[in-house]
Amino acid sequence: MEITATPKQGSRIEAHLLLVRGWQNRFRLQAKAPVVGQVALGQGAYPWIASSAGTVFRAKAGTKPQNPLALADPANLLKLRVAAGAVAGMSLAPDMLEQVLVVRSEKSEGGPLTIHLAAKDKRNAALRLVMHSDGIRPDRVEFEVADLCGVAAFRAWQRNAPAPDALFDPPAGLPQREVNADDLHKIFSAMFNFAMESIE
Repeated sequence: MEITATPKQGSRIEAHLLLVRGWQNRFRLQAKAPVVGQVALGQGAYPWIASSAGTVFRAKAGTKPQNPLALADPANLLKLRVAAGAVAGMSLAPDMLEQVLVVRSEKSEGGPLTIHLAAKDKRNAALRLVMHSDGIRPDRVEFEVADLCGVAAFRAWQRNAPAPDALFDPPAGLPQREVNADDLHKIFSAMFNFAMESIE
């Protein structure tokens, strides 16, 4: 995903995000944003973090992958589960959306399906989801929230796709330093907590 946003007062913000989720707690997250710089972390055969200085901090070989958010704040995990459950419920019963959002869809002849979402209680928050021409995957999300407006463009969107083990390995060619796996999981959880609190 590539995100560009412009505050009403401030300069343009650009960010890139890659997220891959695999089986047995495997994942890879890469982000490049003004506040955090370039970040890469993940867990394949072992957890790891690649620092912006170009060093990979990794657990010892043979470390069994564990839940990367095992040490996260239970309240934040509950919020995530509730949000995921709400999204799943709304996909099964779209009428639920109308309780909190104004939803309108449109499709011009030969054009993509576009779904407009606006919060009923906050008129300064609106999303416009534009679907890909195949009608299955999202193409982009145009958003306006408070004093920020922008576009999040999906460059790739795959579900249940083959994911080789190497996809979850740290970047190649960087010096590596072994650290305690529990310390890496603490960092994963702290980053997750920070992200959840920032969203609020």
